[in-house]
Amino acid sequence: MVSVPWWCVLWLCLLVCFDDWTFKVRRQPAVVQLLDSSSAMSDVVPGASPSVELPPPAASSPAKDFYVVMYGSSTCGPCRNWETTQAPLLKKAGIGVTVVHCDRDLQWLKDRRVTNPDTGQKVVLSRVTRYPTFEIVRRRDSWPMRRFVGSTTADAMLRQVEQLRGLASSR
Repeated sequence: MVSVPWWCVLWLCLLVCFDDWTFKVRRQPAVVQLLDSSSAMSDVVPGASPSVELPPPAASSPAKDFYVVMYGSSTCGPCRNWETTQAPLLKKAGIGVTVVHCDRDLQWLKDRRVTNPDTGQKVVLSRVTRYPTFEIVRRRDSWPMRRFVGSTTADAMLRQVEQLRGLASSR
């Protein structure tokens, strides 16, 4: 029988249960963040990658105001579950869904420098650090309007899209 030191077992448990080196618990409730000109992410971060375009909406989606991008991993259980259960519900409601597997497409693991189409300011959109991460993206200029971190339902996403449509129509 092989003897393993207690600190190795503890270290392995910490790596499995916590995300990166900040020791934040992986499964957090959904966080909503509005990305507009008043956003705290409007400062340029040194070391950010050059501008990267958001993935286009799924080709089969109807032309609506917004679409959803889900950033995940091919090995992430909640991501795969969301793809099979919640994504079809959004598609049925007429919302386009684009799935990005960050373990295959590594550009999403870096900060992105972009220009805010509303203000013309250069901003940095933070990288994807947890899976699943969702963005509700405005179709006309591919601008991410809301970001959710953690698993969420199609109903919650539809409520957020309707809220964004209400904000867009009031402007």
